[in-house]
Amino acid sequence: MKKSAISLCMLSLVTTVVFAVPSQKDLERTITGIHTKTFSVGNLYKTALDSSEWNNVISTTYDFVKERSVHNRSLMRSYKKIKQASDKLVHEIDMAYRLLFKSESTRSASNAMLVEKFSAKFETIEKNMKELKIKLKKQLDDKTFLIHGQEKVVTVLHRLALSLELTARKARNDLKK
Repeated sequence: MKKSAISLCMLSLVTTVVFAVPSQKDLERTITGIHTKTFSVGNLYKTALDSSEWNNVISTTYDFVKERSVHNRSLMRSYKKIKQASDKLVHEIDMAYRLLFKSESTRSASNAMLVEKFSAKFETIEKNMKELKIKLKKQLDDKTFLIHGQEKVVTVLHRLALSLELTARKARNDLKK
């Protein structure tokens, strides 16, 4: 009796964990939808950025990568680079909004140095994500190092790196508007 109750609880827990992590296609759709909702406004500095849903996507991606990247540490390293870039991008957009654009009356020639500073940070994020995107694309093209199912992880990471690359470029361009 005890064994069957414990077995039933374990089965329930395993089932919950397996179904809690979305499929590749569901995660890609979520990434695209939330990215568009969060970052595809006319100008990123017109209103304060609400990044809570985007941060949830990044967390969900961690679970997806962790579950599927067994014996492939480079995939987790790629995720960590993406997470770090995402955190920095969101932080810098928020800081630029607070320091430069919260009040139109604060925009002046003295802010030109701040604009250059933020622009350089966004350019670095864009460059890093472009390099990671190229590396991930090579992994997809040469699947010899990928265990079955890991190409799905690389595809999701590639999508995230591309999204962050484009967002960093947009953030840089929006500074000039």
